[in-house]
Amino acid sequence: MPLKEKFTYEDRPWKGPVPFLKNNDSEDLQPVLKYTARAKVFDLANDVDMGEYTKVWNSVCQGEAVCDVEERAFCKETQNFKVFMRWANVHAQASDKSKNLGIVHGLGLQRRAGS
Repeated sequence: MPLKEKFTYEDRPWKGPVPFLKNNDSEDLQPVLKYTARAKVFDLANDVDMGEYTKVWNSVCQGEAVCDVEERAFCKETQNFKVFMRWANVHAQASDKSKNLGIVHGLGLQRRAGS
């Protein structure tokens, strides 16, 4: 049965199967961080864009993403700000070498708040 709980590793969200690891396992068996690059111009006068911008910024504040660029410009037409943001969503996962290990709780993984 697949694991339904949410876990973190070094305060990053965990994705995928959770292998059983020991702290003294070789470096190539240890979890790795993966990044997914994103970029968008948010029109803060638009409720949908404002909601997405808030969601991204909350992810940055919670360590689930890193912000590389955030540039703001006032738009005279909408009397509000437009924000260009470039960020990367980040999560931890099993290394390629350890993916074949069993799906059990791994050392260093913690349950995420609210799960």
